[in-house]
Amino acid sequence: MRRELFLILLISMSVVFYTGCDNREYGIAVDSGVSQDIGESDISVSDVGGDASVGLPDSLPFEIERENEGEPLTDKEITDFTKKLMGFYKKVDFGKWVIRISHGVHESTGYPDYMLWWHDVDPIKKGDVVVWHHGNRGGAHNTSIPTSKVLGQMIAGYLLTGDEDMRYIAEQYMKGLMAMMKGMVYDENDPYQFLMARNIVTFNHSFLIEGNKKKEVDYRDWYYGYDGWNCSRFEYKNNPFWGDIWVTNMRSKDDVPHIYRATAYVVYLEGMEKDEKLRKVATDAHYYMRGFTKDIVDSGYYIRTKDKDGKVFIPDQDLASFVTYEFMDPNAECNAKLTTTLIAYDEPKGLNCKKGGINIYEETAVKQHYYNFEIVSNFHLDSQLFSLIKRQDRFAK
Repeated sequence: MRRELFLILLISMSVVFYTGCDNREYGIAVDSGVSQDIGESDISVSDVGGDASVGLPDSLPFEIERENEGEPLTDKEITDFTKKLMGFYKKVDFGKWVIRISHGVHESTGYPDYMLWWHDVDPIKKGDVVVWHHGNRGGAHNTSIPTSKVLGQMIAGYLLTGDEDMRYIAEQYMKGLMAMMKGMVYDENDPYQFLMARNIVTFNHSFLIEGNKKKEVDYRDWYYGYDGWNCSRFEYKNNPFWGDIWVTNMRSKDDVPHIYRATAYVVYLEGMEKDEKLRKVATDAHYYMRGFTKDIVDSGYYIRTKDKDGKVFIPDQDLASFVTYEFMDPNAECNAKLTTTLIAYDEPKGLNCKKGGINIYEETAVKQHYYNFEIVSNFHLDSQLFSLIKRQDRFAK
């Protein structure tokens, strides 16, 4: 029961994070004709996952004492809401819808397969084919935000229910997470395997989904280079995974807290999943995230990237740094640093974020631009979550 309640908590957290995003760019457009008051779900809680027997927490290791504001929710109310939400997912066929709108490289090509949740992409119906056209605008610099949010939902949902669509999406999105690093590999001799791209553009291809639905991916309008203040796009002709591809570099910290939280779900899937194939994908994704975070820690808390020739460099903008503002406060971005270090090394390596509360840097950043609140607040949540996972209870509390 503790495991089930913990999974329900994970799903509820994921829903809050997901629906808190601007639905004009990333959110779910709910059909106005579908009732959201579905009632009891006919999806039952399964035993697809094992207990968190590898040391992962399934409850808080300490008591939180604070005054209630209103009447607290009961376990039954939380369970009933989760069943209602899962019923909604089932009624609108949410899983199949996510599969229809997501893409990357399909397994039928013979190349490493993966899916992402894109933006700056248009679905165009041509006869009995739906073409997903990457339009010449925007460049989809932040696909990892919606992808990570949906990945967390699908892992928690699958572990709770055993739903096969959720399982497939979880597998494909974990592969998508790894693809952002695999695509940044210049050639077979590149020793830096774990630096992360904003996105990669592979090759056009067509395939079937659900047995008979024709789907086509059209990347052609993104086959050109550009240089901007926050990234560049260029061609890697000899990528060892997909051959001739286009890469958008300079993974910024906008997406990173969302990627980190998705990694927490990956850790639970790795520890609890009984199916060897899916667990292997989770283990691989966890391995790649360790590599990504270790590079950040080892380079002095910078998010390094590569140029068009595969050379590694540190961007000079603060979007790739967790230390730029330490002249204001030595713990300016300590929550981001702590999460990064815990994923990489399982221990804080001497970091002490104290109470981890708001500081002068964070106050200033949020006042400068509203979106900085998303970055700051999500790193706070990540540091609490990974402090729990890594048994750093004093930081979590």
